[in-house]
This record gives sequence, C-alpha cells and structure tokens, in this order.
Amino acid sequence: MTAPSNQVSQVKLALKQIADNLQQLEKYKDPGVDLFSLKTDTEQLLKHLESLPLEGIRNKLNKRKRKRHNKKLQKLKNKKINKVINKEIVSKVYEDTTTSKASRDNKPKSHYQNKSVKECQRFLQTFELLEQLHLLRGQNATETYKFSLKLRQMKSIWNSLLQDKLQEQIPTEVKIQQQWDEVLFGPPEKTYFQEKPDLQDFIRKRQIWDSYIDSKNGSSIPIGWILPPTKAEGQWLQYLAPTNS
Repeated sequence: MTAPSNQVSQVKLALKQIADNLQQLEKYKDPGVDLFSLKTDTEQLLKHLESLPLEGIRNKLNKRKRKRHNKKLQKLKNKKINKVINKEIVSKVYEDTTTSKASRDNKPKSHYQNKSVKECQRFLQTFELLEQLHLLRGQNATETYKFSLKLRQMKSIWNSLLQDKLQEQIPTEVKIQQQWDEVLFGPPEKTYFQEKPDLQDFIRKRQIWDSYIDSKNGSSIPIGWILPPTKAEGQWLQYLAPTNS
C-alpha cells in the first residue's frame, strides 16, 4: 500500500501536469496540429487520479493544514505570553527599583537588607514559575534545554546574591539584639569572677561588707556564708563575740 505522503505527492504532481496539458490544448486550437498524445496523457492522468483514495488524501491534507494552523497559532500565543511576562517583569523590577531608591534614605539599613533578601527570593520564585510555564507550553527538547540552561545561570547568580545578603544580615541582627539588651537592661557589666581574680581586693571588699553587719540589732547573715558551730573551738574562737555571763 502506498504511503499517504507519497499519494499526496502523486496527486499534486498529476494535477500540475493536467493543468499544463490543458493550457497547451487551449493554446493549440489549430485542427492540423496532432494533439492526440497530449489528450491521451491527460486522460491517463485523470484515470490515475480517480484510482487513488481521494477522500482519504483530502482528509490527510486538511489534517496537515489544521496542524500547521494550530502550530502557527501556538507560536503567536507563546510570543504574546512571553511579551506579557517580560513586560510584567520589567515593570515590576522598575517599580521595585524606583520605590527602593525613593525610600532608601528614610529607612534603616536593616530594613533595606531585609528588602534585598525578599527581592532575591521573589526573583527566584519568578524563575521557578517561568520554568513551569515553559514546560507546560510543550516546547521541543532543544528549545527546552537552551531555556533551562539560561534559567539555571540566572538562578545561580541570584542564589549567590541571596547568600551574600544573608551573610550581611547576620551581624546586623546580632548588633540590633545587643542594642535592645542595653536599652532594656542597661550597659553590660562584668561580675567580679569574670575579671582577673585579685585576693587582696576581694578581702578588702569583704571587710567593707562585714562592717555593715550590726550585732546589736541582729542583722541577717548574708546568703552563702558559713556559720560557726554552736560549741566553737580552735580557729573559730577568735571571731566570736564575748558573751555576758
């Protein structure tokens, strides 16, 4: 059985030949000219056309025509979609850039850094959506590979930028936390034991503390002090006040 594409070619060739023969028949109307061979050839071509499955060939041609038409429409649709997407991206980038530039001097550095991080994240999300949209369009493998390679490079650049912004943000957050601690709790102070220990200085401070103990009124013993036993002897005796008997 002859392939459909071959049959279509045969029909096109036969129709062209018949049209050429008819033009020649119209041209040579002189009865003295022998046109028998030309008429015979034309009749054979017509019989050959009648023997072919013309209905099937016509359907095949209509199918090809619809396929070309749909492909053209899809190409125009993709072109419009790309135009709209590119316009929205450019508009959004311009809007964000203008807004950021206008408010940059009126906002603290930490706010600007947070905005930069969010902007990087938003671009990465946009790239993900573009990749999904491209796959849904059903592009051929070559175009998909080229687009994917270009998109991968852009994502890599914005990922690097995002990591840089995050690294810049870390010390700023720590500094802000320290500032809030100082506002709420006052400036940081080191305890005695955080500094280099000095025994003589410690004894001096302890003697000052001890001078505030009032034995007459029975001041309370500071927390953590060791009390002498009830029946003291030895080295404890020198620290005990004499009792009135």
